[in-house]
Amino acid sequence: MANPAIKMTDYSLTPAEYKKVVFLTSGCCEDTGHVDAATLDRLGMDYQTSTNGYFYPLSLEEELFIAEEHLELDEQRGIMALMGYSVLFEDTKYLCLAIEIGYDPSNAQTNLSKQEASEHNERALVIARNIAEVTDGRFFWSNSPAEEHDDGFGRFVTEVFIPIDYATAVACGLDTWQAHLKGIARVRL
Repeated sequence: MANPAIKMTDYSLTPAEYKKVVFLTSGCCEDTGHVDAATLDRLGMDYQTSTNGYFYPLSLEEELFIAEEHLELDEQRGIMALMGYSVLFEDTKYLCLAIEIGYDPSNAQTNLSKQEASEHNERALVIARNIAEVTDGRFFWSNSPAEEHDDGFGRFVTEVFIPIDYATAVACGLDTWQAHLKGIARVRL
């Protein structure tokens, strides 16, 4: 259960709202194929095309803010976010930070227990809420694992959605964007 001192806000998505999130790019920065050029044209959004029919749902400028890498958001706990995702939600493009916290009881020396992962997940909520508040973004968090297997392995997932327009206004590329996000994520419980 979430810490009662941490209030959910208008920034948090309900499960019904989350079902309306459409992923534009994967964690590997690849086009998911869920949105086509006609949809983005209708919304007046930029994207990339080439003469051989290549389509990519982000513009050249927007693409500068995603990468197939991790961003460390909490050095002490080792909480990191995947930076390759982008989404479309309510006719707005967002960058998506995916914070995945895994647990595996098979090796207690190198892996988190489910309880430890749950505690890290609480911290992910604080980070997500703070980033969403500063960027006027949104987030989706659950106190239940997103995935759990019979062998005890599982993971919690928190997703933070940041308007791409915010990123392009405060940073000029991936390095300055990552530094900006690290600054926002530094909060205390």
